[in-house]
Amino acid sequence: MSQKMVARFKNGTVLKGYAFDFAPNRDKFHLRMEDAAPGDKPVEIMMDELKAIFFVKSFMGNPDYNEDKNFPKDQTLYGQKVVVNFKDGETLVGTCNAYHLDQPGFFFFPIDKQSNNMRVFAVSKFINDISEVNM
Repeated sequence: MSQKMVARFKNGTVLKGYAFDFAPNRDKFHLRMEDAAPGDKPVEIMMDELKAIFFVKSFMGNPDYNEDKNFPKDQTLYGQKVVVNFKDGETLVGTCNAYHLDQPGFFFFPIDKQSNNMRVFAVSKFINDISEVNM
C-alpha cells in the first residue's frame, strides 16, 4: 500500500509523492513523485539526507495555516507529549509512544487535528532537542 508523504531534506529540498517501501529502520526508500508519468522511475531517498517525513492528508496543504501548538486540556491524549525542535528552527508539537535519539528516528502525531500532517517521522540526526511536556 502506498503512503502519501512529503520528504523534507536537511538542505531545504521538498519532494512529494507515494512511498511503497518506507521503513523507519532502513537507510533508504523509494518515492514515486506525485506528478510522475506512467513510465517514470521512483526517486531513491537516503534517510541520512532527511530532516523528516510528513505523512499528509493532501499534497496541497495550506501554507497560510499556523498549527495550534497548545495541548488541549479537555482531551485524553495517548503517548508522551513532546515538543520537537529541529536544527533549522522549526518546532512541532505532538505525542509519541517512544523516542530514542540514538535510533534513526521516531514517529509522532501532531497535536493539531486540523493540521495537514497526520503523522511525522522525525530523523534523529536533525533534531536539535526534544522535551517532554507534563500536564
